[in-house]
Amino acid sequence: MTAQEHAEEANSTNEADVTEYRAVTFDRCDHVKGPFFHGTKNAFKVGEEIVPGHLSNYHDGRVAHHVYFSALLEPAVWGAELATALAVNREGVALLE
Repeated sequence: MTAQEHAEEANSTNEADVTEYRAVTFDRCDHVKGPFFHGTKNAFKVGEEIVPGHLSNYHDGRVAHHVYFSALLEPAVWGAELATALAVNREGVALLE
């Protein structure tokens, strides 16, 4: 197969391969499956809930009204590294259920 044929095959869409996009909201999240990860500078205990309303990891003195999480490990590791850039505690990645 030529490079052109590979490119055409990669760009072609098969209706069986296309899935409908559903926006994720608080009321419409049942279609999203875990596991999920949260990068943090805090040490959580098993079963402890991560909830908004705590001081932000990224802005001194600012309260976070949300929780960042990811279905991929790499963004959570990046978040933990970013959160601990100026912190004394070690970073960690929490597995969310």
